[in-house]
Amino acid sequence: SFSMVPMEPLEASSGQGDKACGIGVSLEVESGGAVRFERLSVGGPAACSGMVVEGDEMLAVDKRAVEGMDVDAVAAMLQGPEGSLVKIKVRRNNQHTYSVCLERGRDRPPPPPRPSGHRSDGREEETMSVSSRIYRGMERMNSGMAR
Repeated sequence: SFSMVPMEPLEASSGQGDKACGIGVSLEVESGGAVRFERLSVGGPAACSGMVVEGDEMLAVDKRAVEGMDVDAVAAMLQGPEGSLVKIKVRRNNQHTYSVCLERGRDRPPPPPRPSGHRSDGREEETMSVSSRIYRGMERMNSGMAR
């Protein structure tokens, strides 16, 4: 059996007029007490970092062990003022343990898809293979040497 906490960041007041933010995760606590990342919000800080994936085990938040803790208590530890940092100790596949420092914040929308063949400056993108570019460059060099 396990319990889950809904996706956060939750908009809770921190008492200073600022709204508390999280790292955009949904947690589950397994029957043995392990706390796992059940789901990551696509534009959330955890997912955007690339350092945490669904199924990773959370071992500690700001050096405080979370194993056996209530899921709501762990979620509260992840909350804080927008832009503040939280350090999380993570274990992947019951093998690799590492720490990641994440900035609390709101989910960011993904960038709009860029149409193929267009550059960000509005000009058409030149679609030429690397070998074609090398060949063209060699032709230019050789024509310059022939003079």
